[in-house]
Amino acid sequence: MVNNFAQKTIDVEGNTLAYLQAGSGAAVVIVHGVGGHKEDWTAVITALSARHSVYAIDMLGFGGSSRDAEHLGMTSQANAIIALMDHEQIQSADLIGNSVGGWVTATCAAHNPDRV
Repeated sequence: MVNNFAQKTIDVEGNTLAYLQAGSGAAVVIVHGVGGHKEDWTAVITALSARHSVYAIDMLGFGGSSRDAEHLGMTSQANAIIALMDHEQIQSADLIGNSVGGWVTATCAAHNPDRV
C-alpha cells in the first residue's frame, strides 16, 4: 500500500505496468507527465477516490513500470491504458493526463472513443 492506495502491476505484452488504485465508482485513469510518476497524484487520487475508482499509472519506461520496454511511443502507452482497463474489467473511463500524459490520454481517446 502507498498512502492507503493499492499498488498493483499487470503484464502488458511482456512489460510490467505499475499503477495505484483507490476508491469505487466510475473509473478515472490518471497519467503523469515526463519526469513524473504515479505517486505525484496522491492528493488527486485521495480527492477523486471518494466517488470514483481511480487508477494512476506509471507509463511504460517510468517509475515501477518496465524501463526497458521496446516500444514507448504514444500508441504503446495508450494500448497500456486499454490493457489496464481490460484487466480491471472497466468498460469506459475518464482519462486525466499531464504534459506527455495528456498526449497519451488523447491518443487513447482517439483510438478508443467507445472506451473513453
